[in-house]
Amino acid sequence: MTAARTALGALVGLGVGLAGGWWLAEADEPPRPDDVARTPSEATAPPAPRRAVPTTEGCDDVERQLVAARFEVALLRGQLRSYGGQAVPWPDDAPADQRPEAFAEAFRAFATEEGVEVTELDCGEYPCAAVVEVEGIDTDRQIGIQVALARLAAAGFHDARSVTHLRVLDDETFRVAWSAVPAGGADDDLTRRVDTRLDDLLWTEH
Repeated sequence: MTAARTALGALVGLGVGLAGGWWLAEADEPPRPDDVARTPSEATAPPAPRRAVPTTEGCDDVERQLVAARFEVALLRGQLRSYGGQAVPWPDDAPADQRPEAFAEAFRAFATEEGVEVTELDCGEYPCAAVVEVEGIDTDRQIGIQVALARLAAAGFHDARSVTHLRVLDDETFRVAWSAVPAGGADDDLTRRVDTRLDDLLWTEH
């Protein structure tokens, strides 16, 4: 009887020990990631944005295009100068009102009347040419100056034909290069030469 009780006690003790060991094993096991509760900010936060890596590839392409365009413009101007021919000497029978002194006087009077600045007078060859700088680049102002120059050519220079080239400098200023050629007697060579000179006066630093 005593031996039976001892055996039963041993079995009960073994059972309690196994149960306790199992509970400790369950308690000591680390939590799995899926079992950890996430905070609302962690659960809904969007992924961090990727930063764009700066590149100069597009800028390099634009720079190459600008260089090529400048080269092409310079080449065309050189061809225009060649096409424009040689300087035209003053003819002995040039009208008195187209001579350098008379031209300069008439053109400065025009500039004063129109409120523009004379920046260039070139009478080194026939015919004289001049450049004015004008404030205000609206269309009416540009047309008004060209009409006034046409009147000057017709009334002041033996009914000559007005030739104008225009260059916009900035948002407020433009320049006009101008000359007057014979209305009916200007040949193609003279007209080309005048166009070349006006282009040079506008675009070349003097």
